[in-house]
Amino acid sequence: MVPWPEHGHLNPLFLPSRFIASHNIHVHLLSLGARSQDLKQCLQGARRNFTNKNLHFCDLSVPTSDSESDKDAYLTLRQVIDIVDEDQDKLIEQLGDEFPTVESTFGPNLEEYIKEEREWKLNNNKPLWCLGPFHMLLESSTDIYHRSTRHVCLEFLDKKDVHSVIFLTFGTTTILSQEQVNELALGLEQSGHKFIWVVREADDEMMDTENTVVEKDAKIELSEGFEERVEGRGIVVRNWAPQLEILGHSSTSGFINHCGWNSCMESISMGVPIASWPIHVD
Repeated sequence: MVPWPEHGHLNPLFLPSRFIASHNIHVHLLSLGARSQDLKQCLQGARRNFTNKNLHFCDLSVPTSDSESDKDAYLTLRQVIDIVDEDQDKLIEQLGDEFPTVESTFGPNLEEYIKEEREWKLNNNKPLWCLGPFHMLLESSTDIYHRSTRHVCLEFLDKKDVHSVIFLTFGTTTILSQEQVNELALGLEQSGHKFIWVVREADDEMMDTENTVVEKDAKIELSEGFEERVEGRGIVVRNWAPQLEILGHSSTSGFINHCGWNSCMESISMGVPIASWPIHVD
């Protein structure tokens, strides 16, 4: 299995990998090391299957550079993109002929390629199958993927009324700014509502919702005493959480999310309404 190394692509191939591995077939899943950590946690506590011994994670690493020139180039690029937002027409006028033409961008054979691709699709007599989504099969296969231990989130939900808990998470590649975290915490505290809030920290250096660089292992701080004040009606999770199982729990009433592909598929299929905050390309 060779998915694009982001969770929106990893999960759709991780699930069939688990099913194939459960039939005593060896599966090798290639991924970036930082991205596969959550997938490995999904297998913890699984029993009566061949997944653990037959699903092999082939962790790839990406060379990084901490040179000042690279950082300067990155900052220069960011500065140009602000310029674009603030005065796009002026910038275009200044650059003039420096913009590439359509012909130089796509090359001389693009039209022929598109024509041949269309003819192949229309004349292809071979059967094609669209597979998935697989998460509903995973949900129903309790005899194969039953967990011997329950996550703290599920134990929390077990004690709550039906449709009484809001679930908040913004995926694995979105980092909220400290100000946004503070506002969310204040809203949750004042609402009096029951909640599960996954507060993720950066797996790698990435951009937050305000286009600010967040370094690896950057810490997200909650206001002092927040978790103590909401104890009993809300919990904060700082690492992986079993999202599909949380959404499928009868006590979950709503989902506050960034509208990632997997989150949308899982929430819709479980019948949980989404209060959406699309971020970046979502």
